[in-house]
Amino acid sequence: MQSRGFHGLIVGLGNPGPEYERTPHNMGFLALDALFSDSSGGWRAVKAPVGKCELFRGESNGSTWLAVKPLTYMNRSGDAVGPLARWYRIPAEHILVVHDELDLPPGTLRFKMGGGAAGHKGILSIVQSLGTNAFPRLRIGIGRPPSGHDPAGYVLRPFHAEGLATLSGTLTAAITAITTFCAKGLAMGMQELHGSQRSSRSLSQAD
Repeated sequence: MQSRGFHGLIVGLGNPGPEYERTPHNMGFLALDALFSDSSGGWRAVKAPVGKCELFRGESNGSTWLAVKPLTYMNRSGDAVGPLARWYRIPAEHILVVHDELDLPPGTLRFKMGGGAAGHKGILSIVQSLGTNAFPRLRIGIGRPPSGHDPAGYVLRPFHAEGLATLSGTLTAAITAITTFCAKGLAMGMQELHGSQRSSRSLSQAD
């Protein structure tokens, strides 16, 4: 099935509302906000053909892309993503989901294709709505809470000072990763992102 003129869909996961804006669980929303502020893609809001979301369109390497923030709260993200994917006839392999990841150190970014939800309710909802887990993800590390702390509470608390100090660099890296994915695809996105982060760790260890 041919898509309706759009190369793919970028999904940023988060929760709507000011109380959630600067929390680890909203890394997907924050990454899209950073992407939209980077004028090179010409991102702009557009009217969504389905409810429960904010929809945007932009350009990358001559292709037109959509980006969406589901407004359904995290555990119902698929209620927005599934209908959008079907309306625009966008295949799962062209849907990049950007989300927070407890199992990666803060500031670490990793691409992944398919796989399980690892307890992430936003990912699980999208898998159920699309009927497949075969879509790429950009995981943004937030680290795990200290021993004895509830992960559910940890991801919904505002960033502490240390987290805020590194947030800008993390979001800059997310912009690069997303634009590389749009321009060059998942394989090149993996190669460039993962290679650059290995190089950065090597330089840090040498220091």
